[in-house]
Order: sequence, then structure tokens, then C-alpha cells
Amino acid sequence: MKRLVLGALTVSTLFLNNVSARETLMDIHLTGISSTAANIDASEIGIGYGVSVYLDNSIFWGVSFDFSAGKLDNSQIKIENKTSTKNDDSIYNAGGDFKLGYALFNNKLAVYGIGSGIYQSIGGIDGAGFGYGAGADYRITDNIALNVEYKTYSMTSNYGDYDYDRVSTGIKYTFK
Repeated sequence: MKRLVLGALTVSTLFLNNVSARETLMDIHLTGISSTAANIDASEIGIGYGVSVYLDNSIFWGVSFDFSAGKLDNSQIKIENKTSTKNDDSIYNAGGDFKLGYALFNNKLAVYGIGSGIYQSIGGIDGAGFGYGAGADYRITDNIALNVEYKTYSMTSNYGDYDYDRVSTGIKYTFK
């Protein structure tokens, strides 16, 4: 038992010695989003704020908060008893992400997994859910980065459960 505890302390100490932040960046980002909510396609545009931390051992982690709005494809809105009486074709999202991954090429490229939560209004019907996904950031310059992400959510609303999938591409302006 003592050897197990001593081994765990040694590994933890070695890990913590390598876990100093090399770089912490904040960003504002603009994204274009293609999504499917309750089997209805939508196009959205989003804006957000994030913080990214690049550690000395190339581990990358970050958080971001986003808002997006868009329109549903009117030709697909045929959900029986689940649409708003206002015939609303809008979609709004507010959410937050936690990102954890690995930075490559002197922090120019970060690939990561995402844990996410979202609040959504789709056609006047409110829902909320949790999801997961993956993404990548590529820093073109010290202040400009391109990003692509895929996320899928299990949503719950008063009208039933549904899936929400989204692919986003964006541009970030980063600063320290």
C-alpha cells in the first residue's frame, strides 16, 4: 500500500512540475453554423468569447461561451403538434463548452474534445441539453485563428426529446 501511495505521489509530482501554463489567450470569435434540430436543417451565425490555456507539456484546455441565431428550413417544418402557433422559423442558442486536447507545432494547431451544454429556442419552443464533440484550431498568426467544430446534443423540451447536431467554422481574434 505504501508503495502504491508513494508511486502515485511521484507520478503526480512529475506531472505537476510539467503543468505550468506557457500561454493563456482570450478570444472573440465569429462562426457560421450548419445544423439539424429535430430533423430540420438550419443555418446560423454565432458570436462568442473564449479562454484557452496552452501548458508546457502541450496539453490544451479552454472554455468558451457562445450565442447563435438563425433560420430553419421552412420546407421541412412539418412536425405534428410540435410547432409554435406563431409559425416561427427562428432558432436561437446560448451555450458553453469545455475543451481538452493537445497542441501541436508550437501551439499553432490544437485538436480537442468538447463537453457542452446549451439552451435553445427552436420555432418558439424552448429546450436544453448536454452534448459532446470535437474540434481543431489553427493559428494563422499570433492573433488570428481558424476553427472547425462538430457537436451533437441530446435535447429535452416540453414537446419531447430531440437531437441537435451542428458543424461550425469560424475565425477567432485572440489576445493576451
